[in-house]
Order: sequence, then structure tokens, then C-alpha cells
Amino acid sequence: MGCTHAQINEIRKFKYDDEIRKRAKLDNEVLRSYGYTSEEIVLLRQAASMKKIPENVMRDISTSTMTSILRYQSNGSRIEAGSTMYYVNMKFSWSWSRIPFFTIVDMVAVVFASSTGSQFTYYSRASDKVYCNLSPIYSNGSTNSQTVSWVYSTSKPNSISASFVLGLKDSNGNLTHFAYSGYGTFQLTNRSNKSRLYIDASYGHTTINITPSYSLSGSGLSIGIKFRLGMDEQHCTGYFYENFTISIAYVYHGTVFGKNGTGGTV
Repeated sequence: MGCTHAQINEIRKFKYDDEIRKRAKLDNEVLRSYGYTSEEIVLLRQAASMKKIPENVMRDISTSTMTSILRYQSNGSRIEAGSTMYYVNMKFSWSWSRIPFFTIVDMVAVVFASSTGSQFTYYSRASDKVYCNLSPIYSNGSTNSQTVSWVYSTSKPNSISASFVLGLKDSNGNLTHFAYSGYGTFQLTNRSNKSRLYIDASYGHTTINITPSYSLSGSGLSIGIKFRLGMDEQHCTGYFYENFTISIAYVYHGTVFGKNGTGGTV
């Protein structure tokens, strides 16, 4: 699956319940600042007191709420090399309501496909990047931000990705900042305005200490993002008409909006 020997060893020695017990030792005020409700704090501490934490309990208390949205922004045309080029601008955004157990490095990735032989391609613009807000967990902290460029690789055609730091820690290993929200904008172009567009915009959350990465699965209009072992995934996947509207029937995962607010959540 692409893991190195060091990463395999890290996976095998990893103990998820240790992370739960470490989180449960934090003060109530700190946990509230992490987004926990009073009821969730009780459940967290109850789980941490167990000699062996059952898998279903781990899943219940470790589910962090993250919302992601893929949204159409605008489209148009321009002249390039004497011929007309059509373009569409998209935005993929996400936000957390509670800090997850692991705040290492996360990744967003987007794959796109076309319904005809005339293909959509990624067009690199200086303004199109991934922007994250590293908000202070405590009121006396300063706000940080990070801007990351999209990476396009010919080894993974018709896709782009970006990795970013999810949290900052002080010299004692205490979390001081967290990237509660972020977004990435990107432009796709096509020589035809008759081709429909398929997009899988995905967020990969690293749950163990490995370098985030992804692969492409499927082909054509069934192509998608698959993150590597040790990453949780959330997808926003939809199939847009030629005019970039989208039927709710063509929203396959998550929340996807097309032109004029068409689409929705499944």
C-alpha cells in the first residue's frame, strides 16, 4: 500500500486508546475550548477509565464533526492562442466543530473527469491556493494563517492536492492553534462547452504519524480519490451539466452546489 518499513512499525505500535486517555486528562475548560460539550466530556472520561476501550466506544467518542462543501463559483470563456477556451471556477471548503485526536498534517485532493473526448484540465493561477486559518485555542493567543499551493503531478493526471499543518504546539507539546476552517479555489478549462464535468473533492485526515498521500481509483466518470492507510476520508462528489448546474440525483457524496444553487447534500 506504499508504506515504508518505518511507517509500518509506527502503525503496528500505535495505540488509539492511549490518545483517548491523554485527551481525557485535559481540564474541562480546555476540552470546552476544543469544542466538546459537557455530555461529551463525561463520555470521554468514562471511556478513558475503562481497562480496555471497546471499538464501538472509541468510534463514538472520536467522531469529530467536520463539514466540507464543493461549490461552483463562476464560469466564462477567453481567447487563448487564437481559439476559445471555456473555464469554470470552483471552491472546496471545510470546517471543524471539534478538534480531532490527531493534529498532524492533513490533505485535500481533487480529481476531475469529462463526459466527452474534450477534457477539462487544471489551469494554474497565482490566486488559486489552499488557505487555512490557524486560530488560537486560548483567547490570549495570536491568529496564524497558512497558504499552500496546489500540487499537480503528471503521475496523477486530472487531479490536484495540497497538504497543510492542522495544529501548532508549544515547547511542552500542548496544542496552541488549530486549523478550524479552510478552503481552496481552483480553475478548470476546456476547449468545448458541451462537456459535462465530474469532480471528487476530498479531505483526508491523518490519524497516525505518516505522510499524507493519495491514489486514484476507478477511471473515466467513476474516478475518485483514495487516501493512504491511516487517513480518514470525507468526499464531496458530483456530476455537473454543461451549464454547471447539478441535480441532487448527481450529488453522490457530501454537499455539492452547482450554478444557481442547484445540488445539495446527500
